[in-house]
Amino acid sequence: VEGINYALTGLIPGSSYDASMYVKADTATTVSFGIYDPTASAWLALADYDLIAKTVTTHTGSATPIRSAITYVGNSWYRISIAAATTSTGTAATVYLYPHLNGTQSTNDAVYFWGPQFELGESAGPYLPTTGGSAVAFYMRGLLNEVTSANKFLQSEDFNTSWTKTNITVTTNVGAITAPSG
Repeated sequence: VEGINYALTGLIPGSSYDASMYVKADTATTVSFGIYDPTASAWLALADYDLIAKTVTTHTGSATPIRSAITYVGNSWYRISIAAATTSTGTAATVYLYPHLNGTQSTNDAVYFWGPQFELGESAGPYLPTTGGSAVAFYMRGLLNEVTSANKFLQSEDFNTSWTKTNITVTTNVGAITAPSG
């Protein structure tokens, strides 16, 4: 299987997490995106995102997500997201992204991706880039400043550092493609 993945540790058992990423079709028009529990050897959530039809097909059974979404953000980019709950003892998860064309992978499948985020909660918050540690957003709520969002992916804009690649080549800064952030 061709794709990229990122292993996370230090998660809160029994808590909900949301993974999101911006994607744009090239030769691949569909991506599988999911959250896997390496301790239980089971998918927590898994879905296929069709970047042409703008649809999400979720997997059933133990891999059924709490929520999944595909949102158009402009210039053929979509933000895909999926939410799952860790098990009562789960403190680790691995997020996977696999590009493919109509459900079949080949060595020529290509998709553009940018801005991954993994955060506590059941929905994707505003994108928070990271360069070395988790990015944290604080918002005013009443009289207290509360942490409302944190991106747990380190170096979220550099896929050649903390991400594992399987039978896939990651090319950074593709000249003709503008990231969703401009």
